[in-house]
Amino acid sequence: MSTKSRLDIEHLEARYVPATFGIPWHDPAQLTLSFAPDGTPIASHSSDLFESLGQTQSSAAWQRTILEAFQKWADHANLNFGIRTDLGDAFGTPGLTQFDPRFGDIRIGGNPMASEVLAIGSPPDPAISGTWAGDIFINTAYQFDGNPYSLLAVTMHEAGHALGLDNSPNSNSVMFTRYDQTRTDLSAEDIARIQALYGTRAPDADEGAKGNDIRARATAFRLPTDYRGETPLVVFGDITTTSDVDFYKFTIPTDGNDDDHSDRTVTIRMQTAGASLLAPRMRIVDASGRMLANRISQSITGDVLQVQINNLTEGDTYFIKVQSATNNEFGVGRYGLSVRFDNTSSISDQVIDQLLRGPFSKLDASAIDTFFRNSGDILVSPEEAIDTRATAVKLTGTAGYSGIRFEATGSISKSEDVDFYRFTAPATGSVLTATVWTPDQTGFEPEIALIDADGNRVMARVLANGDGTSTLQYDNATPGSTYYLQVSLGANAAQDKGNYFVTARFGSISAELTTFTTGVLSESDRNDSNRIYVGEASLMHFVLTVGPSSPGTSVRMTIMNASGTTVYNVEAQSGGSASRSSDLLVPGMYTVIVEVVNPSGLPITYTIQGSVQSNPVGPATIDSTLNPQYVTPPPPNTISAFAYPSGPVSYDPSILPGYINPANPSTYPLGWLPPSGLMNQEWFILTSNPYYWLALGY
Repeated sequence: MSTKSRLDIEHLEARYVPATFGIPWHDPAQLTLSFAPDGTPIASHSSDLFESLGQTQSSAAWQRTILEAFQKWADHANLNFGIRTDLGDAFGTPGLTQFDPRFGDIRIGGNPMASEVLAIGSPPDPAISGTWAGDIFINTAYQFDGNPYSLLAVTMHEAGHALGLDNSPNSNSVMFTRYDQTRTDLSAEDIARIQALYGTRAPDADEGAKGNDIRARATAFRLPTDYRGETPLVVFGDITTTSDVDFYKFTIPTDGNDDDHSDRTVTIRMQTAGASLLAPRMRIVDASGRMLANRISQSITGDVLQVQINNLTEGDTYFIKVQSATNNEFGVGRYGLSVRFDNTSSISDQVIDQLLRGPFSKLDASAIDTFFRNSGDILVSPEEAIDTRATAVKLTGTAGYSGIRFEATGSISKSEDVDFYRFTAPATGSVLTATVWTPDQTGFEPEIALIDADGNRVMARVLANGDGTSTLQYDNATPGSTYYLQVSLGANAAQDKGNYFVTARFGSISAELTTFTTGVLSESDRNDSNRIYVGEASLMHFVLTVGPSSPGTSVRMTIMNASGTTVYNVEAQSGGSASRSSDLLVPGMYTVIVEVVNPSGLPITYTIQGSVQSNPVGPATIDSTLNPQYVTPPPPNTISAFAYPSGPVSYDPSILPGYINPANPSTYPLGWLPPSGLMNQEWFILTSNPYYWLALGY
């Protein structure tokens, strides 16, 4: 006989509580933005951003304003925003949280909304394992011409949400709750808060102790073993301030032929496109300081500066000077630099572009050489040994983060492959969030585990395990203690090899999940059924955790709407977990079926946890203009009435705060009468805060 716990109503405070703020993106140094084309589906709406904002200014003008808003944050922290083309897939389409090739990590859309909402932005809540994270929707019912509302001010506020910042009670902050004045400069508090999440903008690793800002201290391109110029040389750097200058040097390799040694041709490419919004400048000089080329960017969306230089001499050394082309917000950002020796290398511009705009900045010279020789199809760490804690890679703190963030890049090369990493917990921040994710589109699914110094698995919460992302959180990390991250192939992986990124970050913010229900299934009792009542259009995140059972046994969770159409499903193997974020669930009743797959006769337990992303920081408020299932009359003194679905319910609605029975005047507040449009309802809720979630009732 199955057992399950029935849940009460969870009352969600309006606007801000459901989403978890204060937790950063997995890889903030390589974020991407995209502008959704008009017609892109947003639940029951379609984005009309271009048409609406284009009524008062050109696309280039309003896009510049939005990019400026993001770049004002990037100027002060380890953040970069590259531009990616948006293919117009529906918002919330299942996919990778970062590096999805179809659109940016943060997508910008728009549609008409309720009058009290200027825009909405969803934080990078680690309990959102899908593509909703960071998305921003602008209320296109307004004209943002600065009279009174400024597009720059509104976008700076929503960009803060998309980066993980909650509202501020400080009236000087761009994150202040109300738009009572136009704020277009970050306050000292804003800068401190963004740096607490993403660290200070740190000089790149090639700066060294004295910097590489003059030719005499130029950084030499690193060479793979036995290099003869067959593949391009590559370096990644960062213009940290508008006055920062970086010098690099390279030597024309010897090809071993007895031909003319002074007829070498080199193609030099500096790229910020896809990597940052830096407007760059590049100069090439010879050893005597004679200028050979000078390129200056005019773009604020990232750029490619490329020049081919002929008649260079084998064995001679040449220098590349990199700096900003502007002294405004677009004067900082990361970049990639490549040198191709055209006499000996035929690597295409397309493959070089793939490397320079992709998440490959941590590759060493040998891995870059392999990347080019395999046209981008490589494992960055191809070893196949099954690692142990004794062979764990030691992680050091990421620059700019004061020892609270650790990161690495690796690969799983076969199903048995296991990788270990070790690090020491800092003195501050007891909440440890560990994440592994993949940029691959092959069905590769890595999974992470947290191990203590004694080799015991730490019982951390699973926040996400699906869509290429696995995230754990542990609230009680001990300062000074050693911890290990174990990365292995996930149980639901369709591909047994791929590349991954792994991070561990210490902070003070926990992403709590609500336990919705638990149960036990078996061969004789194969399924449970529950009902969900959605009171406001909501984006849900569910984590299905399954207890141990026989190999091959799993549990599947399916959600169907009132017409019987499946709107969500996720499946977890025995002893594991799986998660997905839902599409937008519009108001109404849903059926949840939990069933055992390939039962073995042994009982198997399951737990469903999750979180709700609600108004207006999350995408749910985009449905403010729909005809709601719950009728909202003109509110007297800001009091609203929401009528609940008709039909049988197995709980007693009279216990709900603000319960009104139209047929029973004794339930009316003193001096208040229901609007005639609500008199035909069986019951409804009268409340100043109408955001309710009726969670897994049955």
